[in-house]
Amino acid sequence: ENGEPIWDSRFMQLWNQRVSSDGERIAAVAALSFGRWTMVVDGRQWSSSFSDLLLPPVFSQDGKRIAAGMRHNGHWGVVVDDVSWPESYDMVWDPVFSPDSGLVAAKVDTSKDDPVLIAEAITSLDDILPELVHEIQISAASIAWDEVTLARLKSMATGGSARLSFHVRL
Repeated sequence: ENGEPIWDSRFMQLWNQRVSSDGERIAAVAALSFGRWTMVVDGRQWSSSFSDLLLPPVFSQDGKRIAAGMRHNGHWGVVVDDVSWPESYDMVWDPVFSPDSGLVAAKVDTSKDDPVLIAEAITSLDDILPELVHEIQISAASIAWDEVTLARLKSMATGGSARLSFHVRL
């Protein structure tokens, strides 16, 4: 700032700097070493790193959450708040957050299927479905549930919390 470094940390390279909408936080893609990429938020690097690339950070509207597309060992994925989604894809697009930051979604592509929208949330079941249905104007019947998701739904319906993924055909 004003010609002075804003962070004490130093990085080999620092790319795609983004500022949260309130101007309070800064995130950027950093090279830890040749061919090793991570996210740096307010001068602190994430524990996750990726071999191929990390796309520019996307802030939630409240500035508390960050997501990005990434490619690691030739496979595309999404990382949210330093946690990678377990699935890999042939391509990913920039993630987006719901207005309350509770839901993050990304369009992804796999060679065997048409592109799908993956939405992930950590919240109660009562909060997820109405917002998901409203935000992307789908019916609950069009969500493809796998066994893991159904187990998580059951846990959430009984008061537990879990991370959910919704796969929606576009």
